[in-house]
Amino acid sequence: MEYETIILEKINGVGKITLNRPDSLNALNYQCMLDLEAALADIREDGDTRCVVITGAGRAFCAGGDTKQMTDQHNWGAVQLKDYVRRFGTVGRDMWELEKPIIMAINGTAVGGGCNFALCGDILIASEKAKFAEFFVLRGLMPDFMGIYTLPKLVGLQKTKELCFTGDMIDAQEALKIGLVSKVTPHEELIPTAMALATRLATERPPLALGMTKMLLHKAIELDLRSILEYEAFGQGLLLQTEDHKEAVSALFEKRLPKFKGK
Repeated sequence: MEYETIILEKINGVGKITLNRPDSLNALNYQCMLDLEAALADIREDGDTRCVVITGAGRAFCAGGDTKQMTDQHNWGAVQLKDYVRRFGTVGRDMWELEKPIIMAINGTAVGGGCNFALCGDILIASEKAKFAEFFVLRGLMPDFMGIYTLPKLVGLQKTKELCFTGDMIDAQEALKIGLVSKVTPHEELIPTAMALATRLATERPPLALGMTKMLLHKAIELDLRSILEYEAFGQGLLLQTEDHKEAVSALFEKRLPKFKGK
């Protein structure tokens, strides 16, 4: 399938999505939301694609909402504006609910919706050139793209308020310090690092267990202990019946690497 605003490549079990609007710093417009929805649906249905890497073309990761489109939006009605913002939430939810790990390779500036788009990933790896900001307040807006939900869970409520109230930019090392990203790499090592981790997860780890783990970790920040224990019992009960689990046990006794099939 051809996309207007992104590039989707499938490499050794990894679906690599590149935001491809470098002239606009990969700003997110309506077409980009449609393209991301379609690409994520493709990856969800593709059993051979077991992990995702998302990055940006050019010198930015994502500059958030497209300012050119914002000018046009001044003439939009309430229903059209609500639908547009809902598209951001739909893409964020699709990423959050995708039962495959998503690694964000943040190659440069990630601000506003671009920052919160990155937070929808599972593991955030940043180039030393990356910068982050919750720019919304500087545009007279509030955070969207699930930022209200994800940011406090990563950095805490007080730091979230500071970032959202000021709109101040932070660099990659500060992002690492506050827990916004999990790793910072030299710029030229970013994509190889992200792809190496994604390939490892795609080829050396059982996809059903990865998917169940991701889902229950997300449930754990929403539900009470008793509910989580029930989900644990249900999920582990299913995984104990899989061929992947039986293969892992056999490989352990036979002193070899397991070969997982996602069954």
